[in-house]
This record gives sequence, C-alpha cells and structure tokens, in this order.
Amino acid sequence: ETKNPENASSKGNPYISVLSKTEVVKNKKPCLSLDWSTTEPHMMIVSQGDRGTSVWSVGENGTAMTRKHFIQEAHDIDEVWIAAFDRSSASVVYTGSDDCTLKSWDLRESVQKPV
Repeated sequence: ETKNPENASSKGNPYISVLSKTEVVKNKKPCLSLDWSTTEPHMMIVSQGDRGTSVWSVGENGTAMTRKHFIQEAHDIDEVWIAAFDRSSASVVYTGSDDCTLKSWDLRESVQKPV
C-alpha cells in the first residue's frame, strides 16, 4: 500500500479511497481535472464545472479530505478545464478555461483575483 499519490492505483490507496467518497462539487457539476502537488503529496487541486477550483488536503492514511482553498469564480464561463500546481511550490496554482485565459493564483494571498 503506497502513500504517494504519484504511485496511486485505485486498489488499496488511501488517497484514492477518500477521494471517491467526497463530494467535491455541488449541484451535479463535474470535476474536470485533478492534480497532486509534487512538493506537498497530500495536497490536490480540482478544476470544476461551476467556474470554481478547489484545493484539498487529504489526511494521513486517507482518513478525510479538507478543502483548504476555494476559488469561486476562477474564470468567466462555467468550465475550468484544467488546474495544476506549480511544480516547485504548492502555494502557486494555475487554471485554464474556454474563456481563452490561463491564470496564476498565489494561495498565500487572497484568491479573489489572480496574480
């Protein structure tokens, strides 16, 4: 059984197990992408079909998921197609959408507007 999300498989992985039991987006909107932080392996970001993006922390051994940050209106249209962590910092994330923009967000600052 692995604790590293990069080596995740759906069998026996505590991170995947808790993810499958957590409602990430309300109102039956889809989760469109998911990325695990390379610097903080318990952190993941999800792009959503409701203009939002959320950053989650998974507890040790996959016991629970806690939403740490929520960018409510990351883009001007519904689908945020992609969200990813910066490869060198879990404090910086990127989002992209059909509004033809790629945005950078610093989670140490207010997530009301991109940096």
